[in-house]
Amino acid sequence: MSKKVNKPPDSHRKPKINKQKPAIAEISKKNKKRNQLYILISVIVTAIVYGASLQNGWIKNWDDGGYVLDYTSAIGNLVHKLSWHNIKEMFSVFYKGNYHPLTTLLYAVEYSIAGDSPFLYHFINLIFHLINVVLVFTFIKLVTKKPEIAFITAILFGVHPMHVES
Repeated sequence: MSKKVNKPPDSHRKPKINKQKPAIAEISKKNKKRNQLYILISVIVTAIVYGASLQNGWIKNWDDGGYVLDYTSAIGNLVHKLSWHNIKEMFSVFYKGNYHPLTTLLYAVEYSIAGDSPFLYHFINLIFHLINVVLVFTFIKLVTKKPEIAFITAILFGVHPMHVES
């Protein structure tokens, strides 16, 4: 004998709703675009805030005078004459109590291109700062998994006045 299976009448069944979940690729695209927008806004806001620095001159009584403009200092001689010998020297001397050979090397490259004109120095520093804004966003997003927190952090990092002297 065969058993009959009682099926509930069709009226008791839940109607099937044809809701398709967005594909993972679509969600990923949406998130990627949102993150790119957050990064773009962070970079633009920071560039607007610090863009005026491109018009600034040297601060001779601060470190600009000693590191770039002073021809008589040990570092000044290294910066003004880019050579293999001077590059080796940059990596073996302290100046004003600091050891930062990459900064000194960058000054030497900038000096060989722009001389005493401060625009290139300010421009390159602004570019480095904008790159750091992107890196801060990326790092905080990796740590928190929340792009909104990364966006706010990147904006605050980008426009904070602490960076005026750094």
